Amino acid sequence: MKAKFFMKKLDLKKYWLVDRFIDTGVAEQCFYRLFMHYDKPERHYHNLDHIRSLLVHWESFKKQLDKPELVLWAIYYHDIIYEVKRRDNEQQSARYAQDDFRFTDIKPEDQAAIIAMILATEQHLPSAEAANDLKYFLDFDLAILGVVRDEYQAYAQKIREEYVVYPDEVYFPGRKRVLERLLSREYLFQTKMFRQKYEGQARENIGWEIRRLGEGETW
Repeated sequence: MKAKFFMKKLDLKKYWLVDRFIDTGVAEQCFYRLFMHYDKPERHYHNLDHIRSLLVHWESFKKQLDKPELVLWAIYYHDIIYEVKRRDNEQQSARYAQDDFRFTDIKPEDQAAIIAMILATEQHLPSAEAANDLKYFLDFDLAILGVVRDEYQAYAQKIREEYVVYPDEVYFPGRKRVLERLLSREYLFQTKMFRQKYEGQARENIGWEIRRLGEGETW
């Protein structure tokens, strides 16, 4: 309960990298636009609470990161564009981030690393040689899969609400295919710490949801 309360109260602006922008006014404008994207009413899961949850993980594991600041940027921008009927949300989010980076002093090579993290959320399948920070970032994003069952069910229901434009006969088999592809992987998580903490529960949760979808159960 305390963790949930902390996440809800977490101040998103606390981590906003104001001093990396050309001036504070631009930083405020960029944050406001970002906030409004994540605060859209149709976003039931990919919203401000999702960003807060990743920031909680970032806070917990930042000492394991090589360049924690770059992971922060990726957290803020990775789902800034999220429309359920689009197939290029990650690419559009990356473009949005690049547009905002024009108003910062982020080095080109660091911008490229951030963009790589954002684009990697499309498949969550980095190469074995992928950067340490990329692996942690992807694990932050998928950690929801390994929470306790009632929290996982709440997550699954929020995803269903985001895809409300699709009837059950379309959504159920589509969601089932996505989950089955995840379950077929050798590992869901890229880092040792997250595998130890979340892998087992995540596989149980995914199997449970697949069974529900196969039986045609709604939330």
